[in-house]
Amino acid sequence: MAQLNQLELRCPGIVRALPLLLLGVLLWGQLAIALSPWWRDGSYYDYGWLVPFLAIWCLWARWERLPVRARSLRDSSVPAGQMAAVAITVFALAMLRLVERSDPAWRIPIWLHALTVMALWHAVVLRLTGRFLYFLPVTILMLTAVPLPPVLESALIHRLTQAVLDYSVPIANLMGIPVAMTGTALTAHGELLQIDDGCSGIRSFQSLLMISIFFGEFFFLSWPKRLLMVVTGFASAFLFNGLRTLTLTWIFFKHGESRFHEFHDGVGVVTFVLSAIATYLVAWWMAGPVRRSEPGPP
Repeated sequence: MAQLNQLELRCPGIVRALPLLLLGVLLWGQLAIALSPWWRDGSYYDYGWLVPFLAIWCLWARWERLPVRARSLRDSSVPAGQMAAVAITVFALAMLRLVERSDPAWRIPIWLHALTVMALWHAVVLRLTGRFLYFLPVTILMLTAVPLPPVLESALIHRLTQAVLDYSVPIANLMGIPVAMTGTALTAHGELLQIDDGCSGIRSFQSLLMISIFFGEFFFLSWPKRLLMVVTGFASAFLFNGLRTLTLTWIFFKHGESRFHEFHDGVGVVTFVLSAIATYLVAWWMAGPVRRSEPGPP
């Protein structure tokens, strides 16, 4: 007890925050474990490994800006009915984990899992602080690491691929590369460059969605500005993925397939970093000098 009192004196509020922080780590941590196969398979969701750490920072930052009265936490005694509801929810999570392990490719259980955690988390936050949606930005950030439903993901990939082709062909022609669109491929001089799902920009699209939400929370922007940040992330993903496609198209048709494969990954990394920087600068500009110096929750 003495050690806790000393810690409270050195870091005001940290002892009171521990129950809520530990609960958040427990609830969202077990969801992160369930999501880890999706992050590990090297497809579109490998950015998910970063999300829990960003969420922990956001959780702590929001706690620090919570009014002192709410920080004191309410009476920890819980009525029997609420305890029963929590027990049923925990049992449902255990059953969902069994279903997830039996068929890892099925996304409905993982979304039910995520939404159940979300509901339980906000119910407990309401019970402890009296503020149901105060930590909603943290929840939204965590949900960006959950794989999209297959129908939505396939439709998004198809639209992005078509947009990349529609964007690339006329600009490539202006650059002096006489390419034509054949299905989901670009052709010129009898050579064919296939635009597959990975080249659609789906990975940068989803990564920048996560980044734009995080930057909105980092600068504690108002909700309308956060929505504008999401639009900015989408626009940045589309613009820089188009730049990536044009660069690789030029390399492929001007310097050959071997040079294309040599520069493929590097060009992707550079354009993604540029898109993230552009998104950050927009968030920084939206924050304004007052918000940048003294951020506060929206």
